[in-house]
Amino acid sequence: MRTNSTQELLKYQSYLNTDLLELVNADEDQVKYVGKTHYGDAIVEEAKNEDIHINLYRSLDVNIPYGDAFIIIESRNAATNWEWEILLEYDA
Repeated sequence: MRTNSTQELLKYQSYLNTDLLELVNADEDQVKYVGKTHYGDAIVEEAKNEDIHINLYRSLDVNIPYGDAFIIIESRNAATNWEWEILLEYDA
C-alpha cells in the first residue's frame, strides 16, 4: 500500500525498534542505518523473529523525485512462503 498517512505508518511501530516518527522527521544525514541498498538507500532496521522478518528502509532524498517512497516497510513470513512483500510505501 502506498500512502502519505502517518497513522497507517504507525500501525507497524510495534514490530520495530526504530521510532518511526523520529525517522519521518530526521534529515537524511541524521538517519542511523545498518546497511545500504544497491541504490544507496538506508536499511534502517532488519527486525527478525521466528514468525516474521521485517525490513525498514529510508530512501535517499535524491531518489524520491524519481518515484521512490520516503519510507518502505517490507516483510516475509510463512504465509508468503518467505518471499519478501512490500507492506507499506510511505510518502512524507
